[in-house]
Amino acid sequence: MANQAASDRIIQTKHLLLLLAWASLLHFPFIYRYGASEGDSYVLVNGIIDAVNRGDFMRNQLLVFDFYSFGYYWLIFKLQPLLALTSAQIFPLVNHLAFLCSVLVTIPMYLFLKEMLSARIAFYTLIAYHLAPSVFDVSGYGHPASAACLVMWVAIYLFYRSLKHLEQKKTLAYLDLISASVFCVLAMALRTDVFFLLWPFLLGTLYYKNFWQRRHLFHFAIFSVACFVLFSLLQYAAIGVTWNDFSPIHFFTELNKFHVTGNWLQRVARPLITLALAVGPLMALMALISCFYLYRRQRRVFIFLAAWVIPIVLFWLPYPTPARHSLYVFPGIVTAVICLLDGIGKRYFPWLVAIFMALNYFSPLLFYRAIISSHEQKGLPAGQKQVSFNAPLLPAMENHYYMQKEIDGYQRQAQILAAIHDKSVIYIDNFEQLAVHALITSKPGYYWSGRIYFDARDGFIYNQISTPQNQYLLVTAPTGSRPQDALKKFTPQEEYAPYYIAVFPDTLRKYPQLKIPQGYRRLDLAG
Repeated sequence: MANQAASDRIIQTKHLLLLLAWASLLHFPFIYRYGASEGDSYVLVNGIIDAVNRGDFMRNQLLVFDFYSFGYYWLIFKLQPLLALTSAQIFPLVNHLAFLCSVLVTIPMYLFLKEMLSARIAFYTLIAYHLAPSVFDVSGYGHPASAACLVMWVAIYLFYRSLKHLEQKKTLAYLDLISASVFCVLAMALRTDVFFLLWPFLLGTLYYKNFWQRRHLFHFAIFSVACFVLFSLLQYAAIGVTWNDFSPIHFFTELNKFHVTGNWLQRVARPLITLALAVGPLMALMALISCFYLYRRQRRVFIFLAAWVIPIVLFWLPYPTPARHSLYVFPGIVTAVICLLDGIGKRYFPWLVAIFMALNYFSPLLFYRAIISSHEQKGLPAGQKQVSFNAPLLPAMENHYYMQKEIDGYQRQAQILAAIHDKSVIYIDNFEQLAVHALITSKPGYYWSGRIYFDARDGFIYNQISTPQNQYLLVTAPTGSRPQDALKKFTPQEEYAPYYIAVFPDTLRKYPQLKIPQGYRRLDLAG
């Protein structure tokens, strides 16, 4: 018995070292040098930089998602002075933090899957998981979801271990329970959607391990109540939120503003296509096949994985983009496929996994042309392929390469905006104000001079950005409107006559007939 335990520990150590090396070597070269492949990350960093510049930190009005990511902001505000970072170094900080979390999540995820299934399944699941397109991408840019995922998995493993020790090692069981509660609260502070997604998964764990006795359910009840109460107290202490404005409820209310519109087919098809692109088209297809296989051959594994995957998919179904939304579900999908491969080819299992990973890696190429045909940008620069902030469209490394080129373009546009010494610029943008975000996040002295606000009367978002010369950039983005509408609104007014008019290059490609009125100076951002 002692020899077997020692042998298991050796195997576990080898697996973890190999997995950590695999994740590090795979993700480190693909950390985004600057910026991110998602607009939300730019907006998040803008708020952090504005808070650092003003010194108002958690009270800053430009902090987005502060109700449900206040723990992430607190972490960055502590790290920034500790590491003596300038505002221009905030983006590299959050990007490297995401890389670190994406690597370290391997440890609790492996330990949990090893306990639930086997060391072999856990090892190959994580090998495949780190090569999933969206996992590959999210590991390279900063977002609270990466940190929340790491802390959540620590909580999951500790909670399972507390159940396991409940009969023979009660002291250790309750120490693990306390630790799991603390980590769960921290995970919710980093990203409150953990509140909705964790509990069905834990119930599936109780079922799979047959932890249905009264003491187990009481243990689960203590954990749930402790997490709810501790999180409420922490949130009130951090940002003053009371029971009347509880963050998970607020989170769900806010999500309703971004739900997918259209007929039932569009509301279902778009989220499922996004999820398929996030894990890889072949992975998605094999996951469907694994459902039938596991239901017939390994019913308890099927129910365990269903309790993990289905609630998360249903939760994000109305809000599928960006693909990062489904980060918590990716390990469950990969686990199902690995269980299928293990069941149909035990003798050749490692080879089957290797072949499958290679095919899944290149599978986006089979669908690339069909996916982009409906919204391909006209006149893309030479050597640039279509990329999307919603989901990876190309094999992971190629997608990163072209996305980095896109981000570098925003940086060049920021340089052009920063070189203007006239009074102001009207910036017409039909997509994302990423060039302006790049300006604020990379140039000292540029910051929002007022809160971004939306004028429902005409459908425009207005921003004022203060420059080091005390000039202003007036930034406008038509929401659901054509860029011509923006020009009609501003150009007849004499007060804007001295201004440059800058048009986002992608907007010009989408609207090639767009003309700048006479008497106004056009600022070419394509340079």
